[in-house]
Amino acid sequence: MRIAFIADVHANLPALEAVISDAREHGATHLLCLGDVVGYGPQPAETLARIRNVASGVLLGNHDAAAAELLDLQFFNPFAKETAERAILALDDEAKDYLRSLPSMLEVKNIACAHSCFDAPETYRYLETKEDAERSLKAMPGFTLLVVGHTHIP
Repeated sequence: MRIAFIADVHANLPALEAVISDAREHGATHLLCLGDVVGYGPQPAETLARIRNVASGVLLGNHDAAAAELLDLQFFNPFAKETAERAILALDDEAKDYLRSLPSMLEVKNIACAHSCFDAPETYRYLETKEDAERSLKAMPGFTLLVVGHTHIP
């Protein structure tokens, strides 16, 4: 099994297609999406449909939670709030229900995945410091690899 991890696609369908193509060219057999399929970009419904079609697993990101009306938009900056409101309008009820069904964490073999931190993934706290990383590492003993998105930093 060769896994490609993607995160923070943010409704950018052309970028997603490029990543899928590159992952396949590099032999990826599975695609795991670490959340934030929607938000910011212009194609939330189309991007979500594509992810659902190709991903072996998908996590709920904070922008996905906002689009599914699970997260108060007051915590978003004005631009993120505006794009979340557009995603709410663009997604039908079935798509929102799908987002609501997504987990906060995935485990595949000895790999654990979260959108943000592992010690409290539902808070969407960023991993920015050594202390943040230490808390997440302590929350997930026994895993060979921990993978997160959210920060937009590879």
